[in-house]
Amino acid sequence: MAMPEEDGPPGVPEWVVTYGDMMSLLLTFFIMLVSMSEIRNDEGSVRAMLDSLRERFGTHHGTAAVPGKSLDPTSNRSKPASKGTSSDGGTKMGKADSSGGGGPFNTVERINSGTEVTLGGAACFDRFSAELTPALKKKLDVIAEVLLPTPNRLIVRGHASPEPLPKDSKFLDSQELSFYRAKNVAEYLKDKGIAPERLIVSSVGDAEPRTITRDPQEQYLNRRVDVFLIDAYIDTPQTGKR
Repeated sequence: MAMPEEDGPPGVPEWVVTYGDMMSLLLTFFIMLVSMSEIRNDEGSVRAMLDSLRERFGTHHGTAAVPGKSLDPTSNRSKPASKGTSSDGGTKMGKADSSGGGGPFNTVERINSGTEVTLGGAACFDRFSAELTPALKKKLDVIAEVLLPTPNRLIVRGHASPEPLPKDSKFLDSQELSFYRAKNVAEYLKDKGIAPERLIVSSVGDAEPRTITRDPQEQYLNRRVDVFLIDAYIDTPQTGKR
């Protein structure tokens, strides 16, 4: 008759092992949170490090690990291709000359120079009109006085409300209406002494509304011209005309 096998020595219960694994995972998770918090608090040095690495090794196909504006003032400028000497005595192009991620051409090309900063509130127009009212001119006088001593270039952008134009309107559509609004504001700023070389006139029609409403009385914020001050400059001195 076979004798029953004796149980082995008592060990650690299974729930203790599971509990230990869970605590290890929680500890790792909290350590990761603290590490990310330290990186976030020291964003400037991390960004400087990333800029230095990018300058040394070139661009990559991934996204930046730390959000925010780059500290490198030349990070958005095109750099000349670097050359190196090959083993056969000839020259070869460095990584700066390599093709873009989507083919032989650059994926993105920066056209606008500078960061746009809205100056003051909007200059609003009467309904379906591009004429400068006395109240609007008074506001433009203040804007011109502030802008006159600065060398920055200016963007004068016209807008229109999404309301359909009347049949007897002299404008074809909201795009043309917003252009003449911006044009009239730019002409007034030039009469106040702003150099013409500083002014960039643009129009977007009703594509950039400040308020979305069906009430015609509240559409005045969309019948406007915005004046933007950008960090691009001209060498022409101001005339000081008033």
